[in-house]
Amino acid sequence: MYLIKYKSIIILLLIFISFLLFCFNFSFLSDDAFISYRYAKNFAEGNGIVYNQNEKVEGYTNFLWVMISSTFIYSNVDPLAGCRAISILSSLLLILLTYLISIQIFKLSDMAFLGAGLLALNPGFVLWSYSGMETTFFTLFVTLGIFFTLKFLNVKENRYLIYSSIFFLIASLTRQEGVLLFPEFFVLDN
Repeated sequence: MYLIKYKSIIILLLIFISFLLFCFNFSFLSDDAFISYRYAKNFAEGNGIVYNQNEKVEGYTNFLWVMISSTFIYSNVDPLAGCRAISILSSLLLILLTYLISIQIFKLSDMAFLGAGLLALNPGFVLWSYSGMETTFFTLFVTLGIFFTLKFLNVKENRYLIYSSIFFLIASLTRQEGVLLFPEFFVLDN
């Protein structure tokens, strides 16, 4: 039993290290990230959530990410470095969640390792993990919502629906399309 747990931990650590090495070799930066940082900078300086002072135009689609970025700016932390750190941490948690969801679905740890490993080495996933954008942060909360929805379907305990709702709410605050995921609860409740 303990040997299996240690084997799993070692394999997951190798997957995490591979992801991090792959991630730092790409060093991709999306220029769209700087739109959010501009809104965050103005908000942190007390000018409101605006791109330019005295212009009331909403040009961002990631409210929570702008708020997080403004917290970094207000604290004199480089928003790009802070947001990249959050994105990479979100990606590592996504790899772990992929493993856990795969175990729930397939009941085989070897298949779960395969899913986690394929995600960790997917070039698109790696690129967006280091882009400075909210992509993996949003995906983390959507995936947490799915994870707890699956837990509810397996165990039928309402607390898992509450957890799932909270994570989908956070996803909706991060990106507006997160709202589209809430109707699933009407289907699951009936």
